[in-house]
Amino acid sequence: MAIKVLATGDSLFTADFPEEYRAIRKSLDAFLEDCDLKLTNLETNLSEFGSFANQYSGGTWVNTRKELFPYLDSFGFDFYGTANNHCMDYSYAGMLSTIDFLDAQGRAHAGTGRSLAEAEKPAILRLKDGKRAAIFAVDTSMERPSMAGNASKAFAPRPGVNYLRHETVYTVSEKDLADLKRIAKTTAINFARDGDIATGYLLPDPEGVFVFGDTTFTVNPEVPLSRCNEKDLCRLSGNIR
Repeated sequence: MAIKVLATGDSLFTADFPEEYRAIRKSLDAFLEDCDLKLTNLETNLSEFGSFANQYSGGTWVNTRKELFPYLDSFGFDFYGTANNHCMDYSYAGMLSTIDFLDAQGRAHAGTGRSLAEAEKPAILRLKDGKRAAIFAVDTSMERPSMAGNASKAFAPRPGVNYLRHETVYTVSEKDLADLKRIAKTTAINFARDGDIATGYLLPDPEGVFVFGDTTFTVNPEVPLSRCNEKDLCRLSGNIR
């Protein structure tokens, strides 16, 4: 069965929609009604500014008062993705306010939660013919403190975002790699890392690989420039299966 899906990018708004938007909205009615699933990325927090701004943001600190949500909701979206670089602009309180508000409104959402298990859980949507669709939301641009975590025997779960980490490796010549090692030794840019390797907290760099500061270089031309974290990819793939 073919499914017609409408997916939009950043739904980022902090004020009432202008009148011209309302006119455009009416012109889209037939198109929106013809879609089986309407998904959007909710690129803001929904709160009354009751929490502090985080030390970091997704570029700027974005929050929308709850009373303005109906303007976006009038487009008839079936799903709101909350896994994005703004979900922790106002720390845990802002993120949890968004989740709680969407729940109170009966709106399907995914991507953030009170634990990693909750954040990676899909929203289950029922289609017009009675069949169901599972929608996941994942963030690949998050700050490390935004990453959700599960509980252990000793610790409570950590609220946050469902994440997919990736690493970038740059290919250079043998000469360039030697130059980087020389510069690192001269500047002591790897002082902390070298200490961790010496004390067994980190493994030494493999042959033909050198970490310079926070950037990894290799002489192997077959290594991809960017690659997903295998552990994250396995976790996310397992959820889909």
